[in-house]
Amino acid sequence: MYLVTDVTTSKPANHDNINQTGPFITGPNNYVITVDMRTSWDWKTNISEVALNKSLALKTANYVPDVQMGALFHGPADDTQVYLDGGVTPDINTSFTGWQSPTAKQYNLWGFDTESHGWTQYDVVLDAPERSSWGASAEAPELGLAFYLNGMVTNMSSDTDKGDNTPPTNLEGMIVLDLQNHTAKNTSTDIITEDGGPRIGGSMVYIPRIGDMGVLISFGGATGTKDSLQTGFLKKHLKIRRRLSVG
Repeated sequence: MYLVTDVTTSKPANHDNINQTGPFITGPNNYVITVDMRTSWDWKTNISEVALNKSLALKTANYVPDVQMGALFHGPADDTQVYLDGGVTPDINTSFTGWQSPTAKQYNLWGFDTESHGWTQYDVVLDAPERSSWGASAEAPELGLAFYLNGMVTNMSSDTDKGDNTPPTNLEGMIVLDLQNHTAKNTSTDIITEDGGPRIGGSMVYIPRIGDMGVLISFGGATGTKDSLQTGFLKKHLKIRRRLSVG
């Protein structure tokens, strides 16, 4: 199991572990955490994890973005990479040592090789021009496809969005990632968003062997911004065909 997250909470030496009182320190996590799922473990007693530094074995001079609320995809069965897509730089404790400012959105898709521990960046900005976060995601590994529905951009999404005058903006459409060829396509989701606009949050799941190539079911989430969120459930689904369509 691979965990790629940007925020970690630690306890300093003066924290009271018995009564759980005292200060906590929250800051960026610059590691990929791996847990071997082939053996049994108990998180309270014998969990064995390995922390891999994100900065090691880079195949590019660009930094791997420290983001949260993106998506991590398994990729095709014969691919040794897992894929990080989208996300937003957290603005908590920006004075923390090692905190990373939002990076360029040209490289929204990154591959992490589970054997060499190296990172590869993929330029899909022409078809996925924004680094979306807080969207719903799903994956069809047997098709080599991954999906990111709606979501939003904020002033912490990328270096060009950075600034107090950049309002949060909900994004329409769904990004379809071809993880075999490392390309992207932005697909219209008007039939889903017509009853309230694009959504943030919620969940999405891929169900195979229904229709030509399976279906995506999306439910939950909210419309609006953080100050005026409207919750609801989606009652429609996406059919996966050679040309992705909505029905």
